[in-house]
Amino acid sequence: MKRWTLLTGVTVCAMVLAAFFSGCGGSGSNTAISAPTATTATTPGPAETTVPTGSDSSATTAAGSSVTTAAGSSATTVGVADTEAFAKYKQEMQGWVEKYDADLTESVGALEEVTDPLNATDEQIQKVKDFADLTTKAAADLQDIQPPEEVASSHKAYADGVTTMATGFQQLVKAMQDSDATSLQAALTSLSGGDQLEQAETSLEQLLGFKLTSE
Repeated sequence: MKRWTLLTGVTVCAMVLAAFFSGCGGSGSNTAISAPTATTATTPGPAETTVPTGSDSSATTAAGSSVTTAAGSSATTVGVADTEAFAKYKQEMQGWVEKYDADLTESVGALEEVTDPLNATDEQIQKVKDFADLTTKAAADLQDIQPPEEVASSHKAYADGVTTMATGFQQLVKAMQDSDATSLQAALTSLSGGDQLEQAETSLEQLLGFKLTSE
């Protein structure tokens, strides 16, 4: 699946939705729709240390393990102690990615087909609903995963962000079904946090050592 800033803004999705919804009104309505401005939020997390790139350096992570970044590395790697609990958590997260990534990537195109959400066809609404339902299930499964204490806050930030996006997509479906500008505004509010979700995703990826979404 594309990264969330491209999907929503996990996207261009949120940005695209906000762009073409801005100033649009439903049939028989003069209500203007304006995309809400996402506020910048600091993603909570444990005392996770970022290792600067460009030089050989070491850092101590939240769990006390030392991580070395080679000089010239294009990405920073931050890890946690390789405990049994963390190994189990990584396995569950990899399973989550394998279960949902490909399907979400394939179905996200439904959002790009919608050029007038308040006058969408039944086929367009159904495709967006299928995507919203899949995102909702992915969010629920993510919330069910129990992370070890050293990554609990980072996991929660990511899971809560995905859940908020799923809520926004369900609100979008409702707005499309009802051609309701007020519901559409509520959906845009939920979908305006793509940047924050991207930050939470990046933080968790650094701890896990693998990508959570396809590029």
